[in-house]
Amino acid sequence: MSGTAQAPNPVADPDAHADWYSKDQEVLLQIVITLKDGPHNAILDATSSKQCWDILAKRYHAKGNQGTIHLMEKFFNISLTDSEPLQGQIDQLKLTVRNLEATSFTLKDKWVASLIIAKLPKSFTTLRRSSQA
Repeated sequence: MSGTAQAPNPVADPDAHADWYSKDQEVLLQIVITLKDGPHNAILDATSSKQCWDILAKRYHAKGNQGTIHLMEKFFNISLTDSEPLQGQIDQLKLTVRNLEATSFTLKDKWVASLIIAKLPKSFTTLRRSSQA
């Protein structure tokens, strides 16, 4: 994470360090809470928000084949459900598409739209049928 503030020296300024550490742990907790089950194992040993972010950035923005393959699996195996707001799920899918583009793997909009339509929950059957007409 570029622009991450450095921790104040705990000896020279213990109060500022304690405040920084508390905020850093809050950020780390927010990152962990936001993640789905898959990446949790990768960040178990992270002790700071920056370390956690760096691990995730390496995993999701990898330039090599492994990162691309992981993102492609995520893209094609997505399941859209009625139990969560659909817009948030679509936003996650679009984020995966952007991450794939960062690895120089581009998907045409029609592929993304087709996948969204194909993965719509059963309650959206009418929408799925009307888009195929």
